[in-house]
Amino acid sequence: MNQRVQLLFKIAIVPVYAAMVVGAKEALALVPNIELVSFLLSFAALVFPILMVLGIITVFTFIEVFIYSYGVAQWMLLYLIAWPILVLLTLLFRPAIKRHWFIFVIINAIFGLCFGLIDAVLNYFVWFQFNLPVTIAYYLRGITFDIIHGSGNFVVAIILYKPVMALWNSHLKKYLGGNYFVKQEKGYVHIIMGEGKGKTSALNGMALRAAGDGWTVKYVRFLKNRPTSENKMLKKAKIKVENFYHFSKKFIWEMNETEVEEFKTETRKGFEHLKNLLQDSNNNMILIDELLGAIENKFIDEDELITALKNRRPGIEIGISGRYASDKLIEFADLVSKIEPVKHYFEKGVEARKGIEY
Repeated sequence: MNQRVQLLFKIAIVPVYAAMVVGAKEALALVPNIELVSFLLSFAALVFPILMVLGIITVFTFIEVFIYSYGVAQWMLLYLIAWPILVLLTLLFRPAIKRHWFIFVIINAIFGLCFGLIDAVLNYFVWFQFNLPVTIAYYLRGITFDIIHGSGNFVVAIILYKPVMALWNSHLKKYLGGNYFVKQEKGYVHIIMGEGKGKTSALNGMALRAAGDGWTVKYVRFLKNRPTSENKMLKKAKIKVENFYHFSKKFIWEMNETEVEEFKTETRKGFEHLKNLLQDSNNNMILIDELLGAIENKFIDEDELITALKNRRPGIEIGISGRYASDKLIEFADLVSKIEPVKHYFEKGVEARKGIEY
């Protein structure tokens, strides 16, 4: 999806989501201070950009004003202040929510408890003409409803958060173009290099850790085509390892010129696929095993790679492995780790073992 189409798609989501919020509110209209609006708007702050969420609040508010003709100015002002406060609180604590979802529940509960206080403060400045006793009386009169509101928000969030987030991650995210928690953050480039054992293992660890946190991970592998045991676990984590070396079982130094050219063509095909992945905003992390080897063998141009990485969609984390990286690539990367061999049982003639080396 190109950027213009994606922008139009996101604009279209705003009124649809706002209509869903209105429907959820009206469905529980007969139940005092029990509502789904807080949950839906707070959840939107986790998965959509802030401008989209503010657009949803605005459309929702104006639909409510259209439905109810009484108290228009008062309710419009309250909605346009109170709901953005909830959204900003969610954004402020988003890193903490990432570590533990229950913080989302607490934020929703506190907001429900304080909704009447926000209303009272607004009335103090706008409608009560700075009359503090009237404001306090107004707030205390509705405190029972605030307790119900906070308790209701607590129950709604604790029941709905996990299933709704699971639904988002498994089905909705790839269509709606959101990136859970990492969309607005900078993505860094990691290089794992050196002669020692463990470079691919490091990428595998990155993949499983990110997937465990709900990230969308893509894994591309060059110069290797032999099945390895970790692929089974990666598959269970819904990470598909895409190999771009299928036509032979030989190592490159065992190939003739024709085979090398075929190998180069297949590697270039993989690189074009990689460039497409770098432009897909649904991806949170892209891991590229043995990319440095493909550059070393001049199958992939280093400058072209750096340009592709510079122009990738914001927020995509990159992991690269291989033996050797040039000074230019090291300078470009954000993190470089070098694995050097100190001692290895291969030197004693021990062959590669399934479950350890592959």
